[in-house]
Amino acid sequence: QSEQLRLETDDAGPQDELEYWKARGAKLTLLVNQINTQPARMTLVTLRAAQSKILKVWNNIDKRITKYHVEAADNAKFLGAIEKTSHSIYLEDPSELKESLMRVIHIVKMIYNVSHHYNTPERVASLLVKITNQVIRTCKRYITQGGRKTIWNQDRQEVEEKLMQCIKLNQDYKDAYARVKNRKVGKEIREFSFSEKYIFGRFDSFCTRLRNLLSMFKKINLYTRLFNERMEALLP
Repeated sequence: QSEQLRLETDDAGPQDELEYWKARGAKLTLLVNQINTQPARMTLVTLRAAQSKILKVWNNIDKRITKYHVEAADNAKFLGAIEKTSHSIYLEDPSELKESLMRVIHIVKMIYNVSHHYNTPERVASLLVKITNQVIRTCKRYITQGGRKTIWNQDRQEVEEKLMQCIKLNQDYKDAYARVKNRKVGKEIREFSFSEKYIFGRFDSFCTRLRNLLSMFKKINLYTRLFNERMEALLP
């Protein structure tokens, strides 16, 4: 399983990534504990005494289990560093998220530079995409009041303000990424730079839809005003 491609949902968030490595670490810890039980150790002693050919296969598997166990524990430890900070991405409104995003991206950069296993560009870029996914979900929650309302049964001016806050957050998110990317702390050997289209592409598409809605509201407001003015002119 550790060597197979992961099946993930398109909208997975950073908490999903942490839970994945926690779950994998727990399974491997259980497996390591079983390997170290007295019956398992005595079986290995017997196989060595018999000079069994299966020992070569077992040793290879044992090394892989140890490798993946250490990897899962290390990844869960480093991802745990963003857990508390990422809670704000799940709970706060878009207007309050800029500083939280700055802190989360800064921790991701630290993981990229310090972690022994989670420091590949593919994993870190994927983690940033998961952060983007959660930011989009937070925007949807904010606009729809937690799914209780649509844009049509709320005050139009309030909805327009919400849409603009979400569009502004997209730029704030990019600015936070750029600032963390360009900030040099100590002797950084690796450049913190990834495809911005890959990281922000889905949020950009989401904001394009929001801009289209704002344009539609603007036209509705214009024609409503023209209609009211026409009606007033027809009244005696």
